Amino acid sequence: MVEQPKVRTTEGVVQGRRRQAHAVFRGIPYAQPPVGALRFAAPAPPHRWEGTRQAVEFGPVVPLSLPIDVPPQGTDWLTLDVGTPDPGAAGLPVLVWIPVGGYLSAVSSDPMYDPAALAEAGVVVVTINCRVGAEGFAFLDDVPPNRGFLDQIAALEWVQRNIAAFGGDPGRVTVGGVSAGAGSVAALLTMKSARGLFRRAIAHSVPGLHSTPALARRVTAAFADRL
Repeated sequence: MVEQPKVRTTEGVVQGRRRQAHAVFRGIPYAQPPVGALRFAAPAPPHRWEGTRQAVEFGPVVPLSLPIDVPPQGTDWLTLDVGTPDPGAAGLPVLVWIPVGGYLSAVSSDPMYDPAALAEAGVVVVTINCRVGAEGFAFLDDVPPNRGFLDQIAALEWVQRNIAAFGGDPGRVTVGGVSAGAGSVAALLTMKSARGLFRRAIAHSVPGLHSTPALARRVTAAFADRL
């Protein structure tokens, strides 16, 4: 029987699964579930756990505003997945992919984000789930705006703390995305709180969807009127 890979993170030990020439670790929390008082709050640090956490299944799908075949399962939405050539390696380049579509969906489990090709080419690949739709971007009083971007920053902070344990180099992190994922990358490039969390950026087809606070407030009010 093939021994399955284990990695110690700052929150506890995770056990993944070996797949041919690489290993995958899925559903690792990088922040606490954004429910209850945390629903519209900035992401909170993840809880620690005792023993070994099984990291072989994708985390629950975040609440979506777009139709999707996979229904939400549970509330631990702020998770990420890691594909690595070898957890025992060192200094490998890292790609953090933001799988956001239209700022209305974020599904790291989509087969198009399978890390196999890049991982087998020597790259550590991280895909993240983050808040989208109203939970991530509605402009509300008394809560931080752009919570989806704050989730992405929390994921990048997790990468800085932990990616070396998966064989990656925290100083060689590239963040990338397509469409709204590219818009997220563009936003991260402007945010002071994201400085030092990645070295390079890949932004394919950046959309012109960023708005002023005044416009965001009006859109949120119109959305609330329809509920």
